[in-house]
Amino acid sequence: METNDEDFVFCHTVALKLRQIKSQGFCYECGTSASIKCVQCMVLFCSCCYSKIHGKALQNHTQISLVKEEYDSFCTITNNCSSTCSEALSYFCNDCGTSGCSNCMLLKHKMHDYVTLKEKNKEMIPEFNEVNQKIMVNLQRINQTRKVSTYLHQHLFWQGDCSYN
Repeated sequence: METNDEDFVFCHTVALKLRQIKSQGFCYECGTSASIKCVQCMVLFCSCCYSKIHGKALQNHTQISLVKEEYDSFCTITNNCSSTCSEALSYFCNDCGTSGCSNCMLLKHKMHDYVTLKEKNKEMIPEFNEVNQKIMVNLQRINQTRKVSTYLHQHLFWQGDCSYN
């Protein structure tokens, strides 16, 4: 397949645009400024698109409100239970994989297995530490590779020895 194939270029352009939208604070659906992040979908939405998509089937998803600071230089994440409940998150439902306040847990997750967020956080610490350790090892490898690459670049290219090409 040639790289100037119109379908390939179009798909590549669309995929690139979607990655940019997803990572730069824009709604995944319409591209406007995002105000909500869905924890389960791992996607940013404006409030209108979030409401349309998260109807009855996805109503148990946890949304995080993204509030822009005064100078638009910082983002804070609020811990509100949902768009219809302003209570702080305090429990985690293991059955649904979602967080909620005490009232919502009693109403929507009554017969489910749920624990306090403090307990869930304690439970997640070993996994967090394991992942953190793997990240640190990978960062060390990257830094070592960068040093070797810089050394080779300086000593092979600057000395005119390009015989390995």
